[in-house]
Amino acid sequence: DLHKEYRRQRQMCIRDRPKAPRRALTQPAEGVTNDGADNAEAELVTYAGDVLGPGGEGPAFEVLDKLGRGSFGQVFRCRSRKTGRLVAIKVVKNCRSYAAQAYVESQMARALHARDPHPNVVHLFGDFAHRGHVCLVFELLGMNLYELLKQNQFRGLPLASVRLASTQVVAALDRLAAARIVHCDLKPSNILVQDLPKSATDPNAAFDMVVKIADFGLSQSCLLYTSDAA
Repeated sequence: DLHKEYRRQRQMCIRDRPKAPRRALTQPAEGVTNDGADNAEAELVTYAGDVLGPGGEGPAFEVLDKLGRGSFGQVFRCRSRKTGRLVAIKVVKNCRSYAAQAYVESQMARALHARDPHPNVVHLFGDFAHRGHVCLVFELLGMNLYELLKQNQFRGLPLASVRLASTQVVAALDRLAAARIVHCDLKPSNILVQDLPKSATDPNAAFDMVVKIADFGLSQSCLLYTSDAA
């Protein structure tokens, strides 16, 4: 009848409708190595909507957007398909030296959180391998201090806010010292801000904030260089 014919024609139109191209988050997006999974810079070519995970019964994370890029690789904002939690996943370049650094970062983060998470150290939820890339799953935070300064046109921050952030960084370094860990790469871009208030855009208005030290890829454990005879 006429109703069935309408439904058939509508389904055909939907089926034949051209699909929108996937949004590439990695540039360059041409896969040239690792069976087409990696670009020329050994980065995992990633599109919005891709799923990261070890496969099988392991965790799976849907890629939502790109948070940043560095010499180590890329960081993506992702959502856990199991819990719905938003996380930041660092996808390390597919090369031996960066994979070794990622292993160090994972070990240091686990050592720091062995007892209980420190409020001023970024929390690592876990790690896995995806198509030859080491992936580190972190809590999702906001911009780093360098980006905050850049947003304020490098006019600095109110003294009260600087004092607050400095106190938290010192507290985090005290935890590192207790664990006999040296960060080795502490700088504004490796200090992340959590839940930045809107007042942070006003360079003359003091604001509360929570900062966390991140990126332990270059960290060193003093225990590795301590002998019983020392």
